Amino acid sequence: SDLYFCLYEKAYEQLVKNGTPLEQADIQNRFEIRLKNERAYYAVRDLLTYHDAERTAFNIINRYMRFADREKCNQ
Repeated sequence: SDLYFCLYEKAYEQLVKNGTPLEQADIQNRFEIRLKNERAYYAVRDLLTYHDAERTAFNIINRYMRFADREKCNQ
């Protein structure tokens, strides 16, 4: 895929890799946007145009990911 989201517990990764206790880990969770090919090109173009990584990241997230609340049914 040219785009995927990677979410993981950085603290657990450091525990396994380095034996770092969870309470000493600075970063608890990590969310990465991984892009290839044309999608990466347009993301870099957006970054160079607007100089705003947050804008670029949230535009990508909002385009490809949707969060929905389940409606409560009246019974």
